[in-house]
Amino acid sequence: MDLNPISPIDLPHKHIDNWAEYMKEDIIAMLQCSHVYALNNYKESDGATIEVGLSIKLNMTIIYQP
Repeated sequence: MDLNPISPIDLPHKHIDNWAEYMKEDIIAMLQCSHVYALNNYKESDGATIEVGLSIKLNMTIIYQP
């Protein structure tokens, strides 16, 4: 399987500088993906926890870091 990772850090954010606006753009980008990669410590991040939870609800494929 050939996957092309996309990191939220690399997205061209064009909005006011606050967490909610970053999350809105990150989720829009995530919804264009076929898979989500969850780092071992994703539960320590509110944003990553939301993204993984949404991925589960949408039946997206999640790849958990070994």
